[in-house]
Amino acid sequence: MNELIRKRDVIKEICEDIEWLESQGCTEIPLAERKERDVDIIKNLPPVQPKRGKWIERESDTEDKEYGFETVIVCSRCGYPATTFYSEDCESRTQIRTAFCPTCGADMREVRKDGTD
Repeated sequence: MNELIRKRDVIKEICEDIEWLESQGCTEIPLAERKERDVDIIKNLPPVQPKRGKWIERESDTEDKEYGFETVIVCSRCGYPATTFYSEDCESRTQIRTAFCPTCGADMREVRKDGTD
């Protein structure tokens, strides 16, 4: 499984490293050494656990029923509806269960019993 890290954590750690170097009197550092330091910082950041969710069906509201939907598919974390595609004549529509929620970013893929994606 790929590890996720937060951009803000990377920026914070690199900025703190630069500030520390400057406090030690290092105003210039060779590019190769800077690159090596940054790679080490990134490697040592703890991984972030992805938000997990799943697509669930709920009873449609009045507007949805006008389009022929008795149920709609929504994100279990934020309640946002799945992506909807309309037919060319706009007479019908279909909801698609994507791998990630387009609103909250939750990973909607099913986790296998062995813990892998």
